[in-house]
Amino acid sequence: MNKKTIKKTTIYYDGDCSMCTAIITKIKNDKKDFFTTDIQSEKLPEQLTEAEAQKEINVIGSDGTIYKNVDALLKIIEEYPKLQFFKKIASYPLLKKILSVGYRIVSSHRHLLFGNMKRIFLLKIVTVLGILSGILLSLPLWQNERLFPKIPALQFLNNIPTIVPDSIFYILIATLLATLLFPRPQKVIVVSLLCVSLLVFFDLTRLQPWLYQYFFMLSALVLFTWKQKDTEQNVILLVSRIIIASLYIYGGLQKLNSIYVYEVFPWILEPLINIIPQLTAITLYLAILTPLIEIGIGISLLSKKLRNFGVIAATCMSIFVLAMIGPYGHNWNSIVWPWNITMIALVFTLFWNTKSIDIFTATSFKKYSVIHKVILILFSIMPFLSFFNMWDSYLSASLYSGTIKEAEITVSKKLQKKLPTELQKYTRQTTTKHLFYFDVRAWSEESLGVPLYPELKSFETIFYYLCNYTVNTDDIFMTVYEKKILMTGIKKTYYQCNY
Repeated sequence: MNKKTIKKTTIYYDGDCSMCTAIITKIKNDKKDFFTTDIQSEKLPEQLTEAEAQKEINVIGSDGTIYKNVDALLKIIEEYPKLQFFKKIASYPLLKKILSVGYRIVSSHRHLLFGNMKRIFLLKIVTVLGILSGILLSLPLWQNERLFPKIPALQFLNNIPTIVPDSIFYILIATLLATLLFPRPQKVIVVSLLCVSLLVFFDLTRLQPWLYQYFFMLSALVLFTWKQKDTEQNVILLVSRIIIASLYIYGGLQKLNSIYVYEVFPWILEPLINIIPQLTAITLYLAILTPLIEIGIGISLLSKKLRNFGVIAATCMSIFVLAMIGPYGHNWNSIVWPWNITMIALVFTLFWNTKSIDIFTATSFKKYSVIHKVILILFSIMPFLSFFNMWDSYLSASLYSGTIKEAEITVSKKLQKKLPTELQKYTRQTTTKHLFYFDVRAWSEESLGVPLYPELKSFETIFYYLCNYTVNTDDIFMTVYEKKILMTGIKKTYYQCNY
């Protein structure tokens, strides 16, 4: 077709875009005076290049005039008398400019928003928003000028000027925002992951369980080309589903211990017990039941027949947690509030109405890339080692399980008075008159917005930092309690300052 042979206004649309096809179907059903041409299967006119046709909708009038972007939509609207008011409003220069920008964003993401890549697009959006919300609620954690000591993976990192990690942080925020907006964000995802890795190396306290999960869900997207016919999306979705299911299964297994049953869960349930005191009689049974429910959620998400049930159960669980620790409950550990909301979004994105997908047989393990194999090992195998204290608790879905390592730091009254005023408020009088507990967890949560990473390196760093305020070894000592190794009890390690 060329300029001379065009007799009717012709719309050139992308037949692989479900939204575009729906609009064209509507136009055809309305019997409007248009020719319609699918750019994926029909020849283009001389005045329209393939790149232009792929970029946005194009309308060529009967006189050969080419309309693009918002102008093309307004040309179509001319045939609809009831929409003339909208056409008049949209013709104002400022509004037309805004609509044009919005159209470009939607057009560049049309296959992701309305095509067969919708799930993977939503996976990207939800994961990145999860990271950004977590960072927003823990901004002090990402600052480098602070009283709370950083816990570097390598000691020399403490000597690097703060402008370096500060710059990395700003690059991280920029690349995460770019990941949200770019239709093909492979490169910015790589940069984002590199920034997260470096920032965690500068301070291990940043290795929170939510960041660990989001980091590897984003890593699963690294090899995806974001092209419509990229079959890698099935593998990525499968890996992401296994990550989520593993978190529920191991989260339940971690809670199968007496500390959770007799201490952690009764405390979690307190806001509800205050409303319904009768629940006290069955608290023990609920404490035993909840880990089994969590394990069941993970298993049901892997099952074809029970998958939607698992999604509903996972949603109810997150809502329950939010109600208990949220602003109307304990009002505690706000950093995990958006994490629970994100988990609801992720289970719906990854599992809802996916009965045709078999988690176990959809893809042969041999076909996985190295990155995906590593991710599967980290989430499906490595957490099992935590039961033998061979893998970190926070990397093993152990939050609120009662099995993480804990440190008890005791200071003398003399040292308590030497501490800065900001630190003195975290000391608690013990039953012994001249001794005080130093509440490391409260210090971390109030000053950084997150709990301390519960491993020996973290406790030792805090302890030796406090040692700097005294020269007397009797002024401070620490006991670290390591979680139970199956049925072998609790291991205690004692520390004194070394001068």
